[in-house]
Amino acid sequence: MNVGIEALMARLRAEEPTPPWSTLYGFTMVIVYFVVQVGALAVVSVGLESDAAAAGVVSPLTLNLAAIIGALVTLALLWLTLQQRVGGRVGGALRLTVRGGSIWLVLLFSLGVAILVDFVPLAFQNIGLPVNLIGLGTAGPGGWIAAVGFVVFIGPLVETLLLQGVLYPAAAARHGNMRAIALTALAYMVLQVALDNPGDPALWLESFLTGYYLTGVRAHQQSTGMALLARIMFGVFAVFKALRLFAWRG
Repeated sequence: MNVGIEALMARLRAEEPTPPWSTLYGFTMVIVYFVVQVGALAVVSVGLESDAAAAGVVSPLTLNLAAIIGALVTLALLWLTLQQRVGGRVGGALRLTVRGGSIWLVLLFSLGVAILVDFVPLAFQNIGLPVNLIGLGTAGPGGWIAAVGFVVFIGPLVETLLLQGVLYPAAAARHGNMRAIALTALAYMVLQVALDNPGDPALWLESFLTGYYLTGVRAHQQSTGMALLARIMFGVFAVFKALRLFAWRG
């Protein structure tokens, strides 16, 4: 038992080469993502549902289309600014490669962790769904497609690149791996809460635990690609939960 824990901690503390960007750059790009998301929602909601936007209510289709647009704009900005630092080796610098032998283990283990973390909102008697999935009970096919596209694919891709791909390795080079894992988890928590419901105490704890696990996967595997696979499984679980609540009720 102790040997296994020591081996785990050794993997988590294993050093990586210092990335050619700073922690400040990582935090800046996370803030840019938040600002772009807010701006995209304002523009898309006014363009598609001006009356609903004025009342502060938008459809799942509008919400998720805005989220996808905001994420893609941020991805383009991230890629362009990273190219200036690493040339054409952005994928390698972000450590997007995955290890074939560990893929299924990470996928299955991450699904199990997503199920366990879901007990946090249940303990608070909350529905425990991200805001992008909340309104799907009355959404049409377009709303579901947009929601799944963001929650399972686009959102995890961009947010994992920002947090586990950029922020974590820069913070690890400056503060050490274990502090960087906690710091990245805090950044993940603040981002998720700010984009969802700051008044939900369960969301704070759930987001921190999720961010800590995802960054732990990144540190253990030394691969942002593996952290992305883990994040995708959290999205898959959320979508299946939404299907059970809204589409499979009867």
